[in-house]
Amino acid sequence: MEAGTGSLGQGLSIGLGMALGLRMDGIDSRVYVLMGDGEIAEGQIWEAAMAASAYRADHLVAILDRNRLQATGRITDRFDSGVMKEKWEAFGWRVLEIDGHDMEQIVRALDAADEADGRPVVLDADLAGSTMGKMFEETYPERHFEMGIAEANMTSVAAGLAQTGKIPFTNSFAVFAGGRAFDQIRQTIAIGKLNVKIVGSSSGLSDFGDGATHQCVEDLAVFRAVPNMTVICPADANETAAATRAIAAYDGPVYMRLNRNPYENVTPEDQPFVIGKVQMLKDGSDVVVFAAGRMVPEALKAAEMLQDEISVRVVNVSTIKPLDREGIIAMSEGMRGVVTAEEHNITGGLGSAVAEALCRNPKPISFVGIEDSFGCSAHNYEELLEYYGLTAAHIADAVRKEMAAI
Repeated sequence: MEAGTGSLGQGLSIGLGMALGLRMDGIDSRVYVLMGDGEIAEGQIWEAAMAASAYRADHLVAILDRNRLQATGRITDRFDSGVMKEKWEAFGWRVLEIDGHDMEQIVRALDAADEADGRPVVLDADLAGSTMGKMFEETYPERHFEMGIAEANMTSVAAGLAQTGKIPFTNSFAVFAGGRAFDQIRQTIAIGKLNVKIVGSSSGLSDFGDGATHQCVEDLAVFRAVPNMTVICPADANETAAATRAIAAYDGPVYMRLNRNPYENVTPEDQPFVIGKVQMLKDGSDVVVFAAGRMVPEALKAAEMLQDEISVRVVNVSTIKPLDREGIIAMSEGMRGVVTAEEHNITGGLGSAVAEALCRNPKPISFVGIEDSFGCSAHNYEELLEYYGLTAAHIADAVRKEMAAI
C-alpha cells in the first residue's frame, strides 16, 4: 500500500501520478487504485479519469467497489451515481464488470487489465503561459504535464510522482495552487512529507487586473500553519532562480511564492540560496526593517530616502518557515525599533513570524502590510501598491513613527 487518503476522492489522482512516474522510468508495472462507489461523487475522481485517458495511462487500474452503499445508507436513496460502465467508457476507459464475490472472475479481470492497449484500466493547471511553465515544456516536453483547470487532481498527481522518486513542481496562481488544492496538500503531501514543490505565482496583488478572486494575500499565513511545510518568498528574479535550485535539492514539501510582475534585482546574481537564513542587504544602527518578496526593494529605497535622518538596517527574509529566529534576534540587537514589510495580510505572515521570534527579546514593532482585506483590480500594479500602503514612502513613514515613539 503506497498511499492512503483521509479525504476521499484523491486516490485515483495519486495512482495516476505514480503510473506516469513509473512510465518515465521505463518500469512496466501496474498501479492499482481501490475506490468505493460513494466516493465517485467527488469531482476529483473525474478530473483524474479524464487526465489518465488523455495521457494513455494504460498501466493504471481502478477497482471500483459497486456495493451501492455509503455511510448514510444506500446510494440510490441519497446520491445516485447512476450507470457506471457507460460513464467510465465515456471518459475513455476500458471497463470490465465482474462479480466481486467470485475470486475466479477477479483473477480473470486482473489478468485482462494487464493487456495494455493505450487506455487506462511540472504540472500546469492551464496557466503555462502565465506562469511561464511553457518555457520548461519547450525544453523538457517529456517532463511537463498539462493538467488542465483541475488543481486538485494536479496536486495529487504530483504526490504520486513523488512516490516514484520524481521531484514534481506544481505551478499555478497562488490563490489556486494553495487555496483550491489545500485539502490535497494537507492530507497527502504534508502529512506524508512528500517531496513536492508547490509554486504559487501571481501572489499578493501582482495580478492587478483580475482583482480579489485571482490575488492571494493570505497564502503565507496558510502555509506557515501546515506542519512539515517549508515556505519561501524570494526577493527578486536572481533569488528566485537560486531558491528554485535549493528547493529542488531539498527533500520535503515546499511552498514558494512568486510575483507576477518584473522589477529590479537587489540580490547578487550568483549567490547561493540557503533555506532558513536571513540576509542583511544594508546595515544601519537605528531601526531594522525585515522585508520579504516585492517589499525588499521598497525597503532599500526607504532606507535611502531616510539616509540623512535615520540609519536603517534592511534584512531580506526569504524563508518564512523555518524562520531564522536566531538571525532575527541578532539583526534586532542594538536597534531602537523594528518594522516588517510584506505584500500580504499583516495577520499570520512575515510580521507575525517576526513578532513571534522576538517575543522573548521584545522591541517596538510596526507592520507594513495589507490591513485585513482582500485586494481589488486596478489599471496597474503600482496603483495597488500605493492604495494598500506598500511603497518605500509608507515604509519610511513606519520607520519615522518607530523613532518618534521611543
